[in-house]
Amino acid sequence: MLPFSFTDSSLYHQPSTPPSISPLIKVGEDQNPRLFIRKEDYSSIHSRVEEMARLLVLLAVCLLPALASALFSGNYFLLRGKVYCDTCRVGYETTATKYLPGSHVDLICRKRDQPEAITYKVSGVTDSTGEYKIPVGRDCGDDICDVVLVKSSDPECATPNFGRDRARVALTWNNGMVSSTRFANNLGFLLNVPLASCPQVLQQYQDTEESY
Repeated sequence: MLPFSFTDSSLYHQPSTPPSISPLIKVGEDQNPRLFIRKEDYSSIHSRVEEMARLLVLLAVCLLPALASALFSGNYFLLRGKVYCDTCRVGYETTATKYLPGSHVDLICRKRDQPEAITYKVSGVTDSTGEYKIPVGRDCGDDICDVVLVKSSDPECATPNFGRDRARVALTWNNGMVSSTRFANNLGFLLNVPLASCPQVLQQYQDTEESY
């Protein structure tokens, strides 16, 4: 008789070493037992995320100049200024000064080494407050630009005031200015006949100067 039975379960159950299981770490804070990944997989994912982040930063640095150029491909600047009537013919603005709606100005840019060569020109008309707003479609850093009087809307005040008939403007990003809106000095025409109230107006300025 055999010392064992074929029905003995010890013959069919052999002890074995369980397969190696990598340490697990949990992702998230909701204590959900299904959200587990292997530690080595997590390290690989973390490394790839860091690599992608570096790549995105590099792309941003390379693309920023192009994006900036695209944003300003239409209008680089907005030029603003006013046109006034010097009602006292004193050469500057006073409390009696009036501003001229419907007056015309030109923005003219010329080459620095060839003043006779016009590189850019655009016109503007003042609104109801006497202010003009001229969109400028380029950077004019290599040019000399002036806004000049063209025509007054008031025939009684149509003589350009010499020295106030043009204003130099900087239309470039290479001068440290960060705003795309650029302001020009106000331009003035002279009234044919000064107002009767001008002596009193000018007396105010004289009294102010003497008080200092």
